[in-house]
Amino acid sequence: MKERRQDNQNPGGTGTWTVVDLEDSYLKLLRGLKAGAEGNPAQLGVVGRIAAWIQSPQVLRFIAAEPAWFGDWEIKEALLRNSATPEDVRTVPERQIAIFDLLRELDQSGLKEAEALEIKEDARSLISSLGPADREAVKLRAYELSRSRDEVGPPSPAPLEAVGDSLPEPVFEDIGTEELSELLGEGLWEEVFGKKVVQDVSPEPSAPPPVESSAPVESSAAVESIPWEEPETVPPREAPSSLPPTSSAPSPSPPTDEPPAPAPRSGTLESSGDPALDAEVQVARTSTDEDLLRRLAQSRREAIHLGLLENPAVREGLILPLARRAGSKLAGELYRQRRWFNRPAIRQALLENPNAPALAQLATVSALTDLGLLLRLLSNAKVRHLEVKSKARERIRTVFRTFSVGEKVALVRRHGRRLLSHLWTDFFRDEALVLRCLQERNLDEGTVLEIARSRVAPRRALERIGSIPAWTANTSIVLALVLNPKTPRKLAQRLLSKLSPSDRKRVKGSLSVAESVRRMA
Repeated sequence: MKERRQDNQNPGGTGTWTVVDLEDSYLKLLRGLKAGAEGNPAQLGVVGRIAAWIQSPQVLRFIAAEPAWFGDWEIKEALLRNSATPEDVRTVPERQIAIFDLLRELDQSGLKEAEALEIKEDARSLISSLGPADREAVKLRAYELSRSRDEVGPPSPAPLEAVGDSLPEPVFEDIGTEELSELLGEGLWEEVFGKKVVQDVSPEPSAPPPVESSAPVESSAAVESIPWEEPETVPPREAPSSLPPTSSAPSPSPPTDEPPAPAPRSGTLESSGDPALDAEVQVARTSTDEDLLRRLAQSRREAIHLGLLENPAVREGLILPLARRAGSKLAGELYRQRRWFNRPAIRQALLENPNAPALAQLATVSALTDLGLLLRLLSNAKVRHLEVKSKARERIRTVFRTFSVGEKVALVRRHGRRLLSHLWTDFFRDEALVLRCLQERNLDEGTVLEIARSRVAPRRALERIGSIPAWTANTSIVLALVLNPKTPRKLAQRLLSKLSPSDRKRVKGSLSVAESVRRMA
């Protein structure tokens, strides 16, 4: 995993390029975190952001190999949501999450007795497929979630403007005691674990449920619509985007020449020690000759570019190309000088510049409401700050919640699986919304495949997919349904005939699949 970064330490300012191995940088960072205080919340937050975004199987395996990290439920979810996570790393968390989701399905109203029995048997099968330590983790987590809801009660919804981007992403919703006790009361845990359940578990604070709001947000708002009247409030609003000041842990991003927060400018530039260069810088700062300024903007000397930023006669057209290819020092100066940073085109250029400071990119992302722009940002390889991508995902979730059901369906139809992959609970836990989307004509098969693969998709939605001939003609969708532990067994058994011998062999070897389906494969 390589990235090219401009080297601004070159005294000549020639802008030579060096290769930075981000994979090694993050492995070094993780080794330092591993040597620190175990279980530190700040440490877990950094590891979670790396697990969610790093496109490196080697780094993801390193995270999964550390018990203190792999045992954290938020890190497990981050690994599952990362498409680069190796299959052998995701297999156990997938089964654990499926168990919790099957328990939640039992709490649905109007559930038929036969269906409830099948859900319990599927949960029992998944529990039996886990090793002793993983079973214990599921057992403890189930009681933590159940007791947390009973003791604290569901939190009252907060208005969107009060919650903002600081809303933590829910890992697992609470599990009710009724369905949990019913399932455990039949001796499931005694049968699987061979002992009684320990009850003295200290509940963890549960994440608040998604906020429902009908506040209108224009889906087509672009960067140009962002208000910037108060530049001093631009730095990010949430603590998770960076480590607390008291922490000795390193930054979640590789070392960069990050500029400090905006500060008043003195209006003077330091002398370079080169009289000729200093004279050119002075001309760049004071000249009103457009042709001369244009020639100076073509210089490869960064000191001259910095001088141009100080010149009130310089127009945006000269600075914009510099912003696109700026090194970390020039990009930091563009962020500090609000005369330039308040311009939409400059903000957009810095957003796509790999050398731009994280604070500048976070400031822009925090105000975006266009889901298309946010999705493009998440897939942009030039954006290397993981906290920026984390912020973009939070913005997607926050903005998505403000739309009506019809608007959400239109957004899913427009953006497809690119959007669904970032809406873990906000989409898949809303059964009515998922079923409504599946009623859409000409729904993209990639979107259907994303739903069929989801371990938190409603069973009724999976059943709906399996009943549409046009979708079951797609082998990838059929295989995803059969491998999904939440797919009703009768449907999975019926779809086996559509699979190739190699796919049936894969089903037979999957511990996530019900035993009766594996026997028929």
